[in-house]
Amino acid sequence: MVEKKHSLVNWILLLLVVVCVADLVHMTYRKIVSQSSAAAVEQTGMEALQLTSDNVQAGTAFVEQQDRLTFEGQLAVDKQEIPWQTNCGVVQDEATGTSIFLTPNTALAFACKPSAGQSLVFAAEIFAAVQPVSDGCSLRVQIFDANTQTQLTESTLQIPSSEQSQNFSVDLSEYEDQAIWVRLACGNGQNNNDDGDWLFLTSCSIQ
Repeated sequence: MVEKKHSLVNWILLLLVVVCVADLVHMTYRKIVSQSSAAAVEQTGMEALQLTSDNVQAGTAFVEQQDRLTFEGQLAVDKQEIPWQTNCGVVQDEATGTSIFLTPNTALAFACKPSAGQSLVFAAEIFAAVQPVSDGCSLRVQIFDANTQTQLTESTLQIPSSEQSQNFSVDLSEYEDQAIWVRLACGNGQNNNDDGDWLFLTSCSIQ
């Protein structure tokens, strides 16, 4: 009887070890895939930017000029995973209205020619239903010269996971009358955790 108990305990311990190892392998694989996806999006960034040739119009919400926007890394997704069946794009939701939706390893790119004193202004928030599992995300802002395709500047904004929408502004005044591309790349934040990082730009325009 004692030997049977020992055997059962050994089997339980072995099972726990197998489960732990499998979980570790899964986490490692997920991290590698995430990093690979990020690298792929970064590598194809300029190719995607070359598609955004029509300037977005100042004073008009981006969601009203979707044909002037390029979404990088856009994939179809099962409805049970993401309700809008895509990992990025312009989506319609009862709570947020028509908004720009981004997830880690996706990006929004557009061309523009700012006038004096203009800025890119937008309100950003993590979708309310997934805020409890999200630790926030990052939004990398890159600006390129449209003619030479050289990067002019880069900065990173941190989008907290909170109930309140945050307002952001990116000054474009130094690029007055210059043809530029702007790229907004969503990342998984400072903790490298993309769970629940559903970023909504509930308003976005050049003002």
